[in-house]
Amino acid sequence: MIITGSAPIKDEVLDFLKICTGINILEAYGLTESTGPATFTGFYNSLSGHVGWNVPGVAIRLKNYPELDYTSEDHESNFENGERVIKGEVCMKGGIIFKKYLNNPEANNEAFENGWFRSGDVGMIYKDGRLRIFDRIKNIFKLQQGE
Repeated sequence: MIITGSAPIKDEVLDFLKICTGINILEAYGLTESTGPATFTGFYNSLSGHVGWNVPGVAIRLKNYPELDYTSEDHESNFENGERVIKGEVCMKGGIIFKKYLNNPEANNEAFENGWFRSGDVGMIYKDGRLRIFDRIKNIFKLQQGE
């Protein structure tokens, strides 16, 4: 078994490794603020391109980011391969999520919204609950043409 984390591994690389080695490759997603994995792909998952489902005790939701059309609204950008997905900033809540930054109320105000930790990552959630990370809020900028 191999466990990968830190950054999403490309689908092609993951598929190649699974086929060539025959080894189960698990992918996890988390941050320092989640004190470990908040999602995990599971031992017998053969699908690539996602970081799994939330681990027990962690709730995941996506915050709308309308500036770039990342919303829960029904529009064509919220479909992938005919399947409806929800896009937005990954937020999490649960016992493993840290409570606050020490002596830094400004950072705490930015990091939390109504008790939900805002990760700064942009993701999508599929119908079956799988999470895919595809960008960072702080790395996004909008061009004059709206792209």
